[in-house]
Amino acid sequence: MPAKRIFLLNKRMRIVALVAYLMFVTPVLAQSSSDICHDWVLKKGWFGEDQIVLEKLDSLKAPEIAQVIRFSSPYTLSEYIYMRKNYGLCGNGMLYFESATWTLKDGELYFDVKGGHFAQDKFHYKIVYTIDSWSGDKLVLKKKKVLLSEVKEF
Repeated sequence: MPAKRIFLLNKRMRIVALVAYLMFVTPVLAQSSSDICHDWVLKKGWFGEDQIVLEKLDSLKAPEIAQVIRFSSPYTLSEYIYMRKNYGLCGNGMLYFESATWTLKDGELYFDVKGGHFAQDKFHYKIVYTIDSWSGDKLVLKKKKVLLSEVKEF
């Protein structure tokens, strides 16, 4: 095979690799901390589990009752229960955060969450998740590393 043809073939392969990188990697890395600052419905998973699936809260599509995690700036988390109607709820087992922070760096989310469930448990998690996928409305996290996982049940 002539050298010029090999060069052109290698050039095409580099272009294909660059396009693949731009299509699949850049969208995840291009997201900034301000892009995540929304109210997210916890659809699946919990801190320490292999996967957490969050969907951006849309009051027209949300279920009647949903656990919501609010990502705020500067890097704080809070929680609340979204309800379409004003239901009366018992406080036992309800989630609360004493302190909760997050940091986004190089496509990874670092969480430091301390809180519990009323009359049930207290917890402290320090966990790193990679962003498996991130569209405008859905965020899928995959557990990378557990730095701390303490749960004290009552």
